[in-house]
Amino acid sequence: MSTVEARTYVLLPPELERLIFIFTAQEHFETFPTLLLVARRTYEWLEPLRYSALNFDSTMSPQFLRLLSQKDSSFLETHLSSILLDVASQDDHLILSKYTGAMDVVILNGNHDTFSNFTGYARLRKLSLDSLSSKVFSDFLRGHPNVIFPTLTHLDVKHSSIPTPDQVASQLPSLSHFMIYGWPDAIRRLPGILRLDQIYLVIILDDPHRGAVTPLKHWNLVRMRLNPLETGNYIERNWWERKAGRMDFWDLAEKCFKSQRSD
Repeated sequence: MSTVEARTYVLLPPELERLIFIFTAQEHFETFPTLLLVARRTYEWLEPLRYSALNFDSTMSPQFLRLLSQKDSSFLETHLSSILLDVASQDDHLILSKYTGAMDVVILNGNHDTFSNFTGYARLRKLSLDSLSSKVFSDFLRGHPNVIFPTLTHLDVKHSSIPTPDQVASQLPSLSHFMIYGWPDAIRRLPGILRLDQIYLVIILDDPHRGAVTPLKHWNLVRMRLNPLETGNYIERNWWERKAGRMDFWDLAEKCFKSQRSD
């Protein structure tokens, strides 16, 4: 007589099951499309992750842009938290005026008009700029002294022209974390910035090929050295780490800072 084995299925609590799927999607990003299709509930759990970090550059297809335009604005306002925008390949006014819920923004090839579009960004916390955008941002602050970025707490720039201490105090009143490259012109402005009470942590990234800069000793200053490959690919590498839900540059900087303070 044949027997049929009784099978016992263990049902996980929905919240635990959701956390497992989210963790898997973040740690193994290549599985994301498959995980979306497991069940309706997994699609509902994971879809917000799909739109939480978007890169608007030459790799974004017109089809995906059309798909975004069809999404409910409140959905994107709630779930889209990070944007990478290459102004050379996308309409910066269209993108920045539409996705104002972003808290973490990377700008490549920005121009003078790019930063005029940030007036509606009530949740903006982190702004990362490539060399060209950094120079333009500094010029923008100087040319628009009444424009304030009230919620911006983290800023990293890649140009020797950085905001002055007065601009930081008046136009970036919440700025607490500041990253610069070790350009001599930028270093000369640092003492005034370091004296501001609002500043918690300043990172200097030194390119070994640029030569050593005059050492600055201050309680909230950390020096980090990157090799040329890491320096050149900093924004893109950092962005994809964040997009995959892993520790980003500022998390690593905080860890380095706390370790230095405990020594």
